[in-house]
Amino acid sequence: MTEKNPYLETIHQNLPRVLALFNADESDRYYGCGDRQFWAWKLIDFPNATMQGVVYGLAMLYQHDLLPEGFSKPACLKHILAMIDVLPQLMDRHGGLAEAMPNESSFCVTGLVLGDVLGALNTLRAELTNDTFKQKLKLCEPMVAFLKSQDEFHGIISNHLASSALGLIRWGLITGDEQALARAGLWIGRIKKHANDEGWMSEYSGADPGYQSWCSSALAQIHQLTPRYEVENLLTASYRFLAYFAFPDGTFANGIGYRLTRFFFPGGAEICTDISPNATQLALFARTHYAHNRFVTLNAIDAPNIAPFFNDIVLAAVHWKPLTVPMRLPYHTMHPNETTYFEKAGVLIHYSASHVSAISIHRGGWMARVQMDGSRQHLQPEYYGTDTGNNIFCAHKGTLITQGNVLTISAELHKAPRMTPSPFKFIILRILTLTAFRSKILGNATKWLLIQLLYPAGKARGIVTRTIDLSSGAVEDTVHGLNLSAGNAANQHFSTRHMASQGYWQASDEAS
Repeated sequence: MTEKNPYLETIHQNLPRVLALFNADESDRYYGCGDRQFWAWKLIDFPNATMQGVVYGLAMLYQHDLLPEGFSKPACLKHILAMIDVLPQLMDRHGGLAEAMPNESSFCVTGLVLGDVLGALNTLRAELTNDTFKQKLKLCEPMVAFLKSQDEFHGIISNHLASSALGLIRWGLITGDEQALARAGLWIGRIKKHANDEGWMSEYSGADPGYQSWCSSALAQIHQLTPRYEVENLLTASYRFLAYFAFPDGTFANGIGYRLTRFFFPGGAEICTDISPNATQLALFARTHYAHNRFVTLNAIDAPNIAPFFNDIVLAAVHWKPLTVPMRLPYHTMHPNETTYFEKAGVLIHYSASHVSAISIHRGGWMARVQMDGSRQHLQPEYYGTDTGNNIFCAHKGTLITQGNVLTISAELHKAPRMTPSPFKFIILRILTLTAFRSKILGNATKWLLIQLLYPAGKARGIVTRTIDLSSGAVEDTVHGLNLSAGNAANQHFSTRHMASQGYWQASDEAS
């Protein structure tokens, strides 16, 4: 029996949802805009440009004859061209695009959309007249100019750097722009500089498997385009690290990382099956579990994130090919009572005959405990508690004190940030977007300040010591320096910080 492409059903199910985001009124100046909150609901005062990136996924479906039955190629091409033509209406005076606020000049979104648009144009080059191709290419020039002069200053976020580098590399290879190619090399060099010998790449200074799979997918596409940037070793190390976070129940990472994510991007793994055995194993893992929503998939994604998730699953579908090797992930091969400790990442993986336990030391002993037969998992959040003023304090900056069959982890207790929007805050923010954000320097400084507000360092108010019995999974917390009422130990969705891409639904959330 011929093996079916395991990604196509999800793509075809979600295509109506994707296309419904876009303005189809050809008389509207925002024809082709993908932010319904802006053009349809009219509930926000700027368009989020991230959705325009779906042009690349659509172009790949068009080119590889993967469109669903009844969806004509001319209709698909018309959608793509409209989504590109509206770009000048979405750019600010610097050539940047917005995601979260007017005049944002988002480095990440501009690079992401540039790469997707250029990927679509390159894919469809034979379908376009020379004049049409040049005209669409010219629409990209302001975004290229922006990326040549802008950078990301509020942290080392490898997936942002890789996505923006991919955009400039596509531009440079199409136009011969050496300055763009050199600029991309600067960002790839930064990823390499901050990559760890344990195999992880920095996401705000920590390891996050979900975002690393996103970054690896961008790097895999760069590897396809040119050998100039020498990313093969980076990819090999990355997929070796990521393989440890694919669990027997089909979940991935479960929020263990610095950015609390539970998704996996299979596109890069499918591309890298020829260069990395671990990528091959992760591709098999994704094929087995994607359609069942065992980890976070496109089915659970909201509109602001839909473009990169849509494009990656299409990328996976395009590069899918039958594989004859068995799935042999680390949990298949490790011996009972064996431990793998990524000390710099602050993550410990323990194997027993019946369970895989993944523990975040940096988060004070957060633990996912998954049965080897995949039948059940248990998530234990890091310690959190509430004082008499209803302030929440949680474990932060954990340190492994003793290692063995019983772990002892000491962590600081910090007040958990719980900033929420309000009309007054939005008034202040809008004033800033209309003034400071019109200057690149002041805009970057304001973004840095906003990050400090969303991720405050704060002072340690106490200490919590957690002991974990790896045999039984029993956990015991002892608090020093604060009088707290302990939070619900079964609250698997407890969040320590703001992170928009955390908490997406997966099938295990409904398991008993």
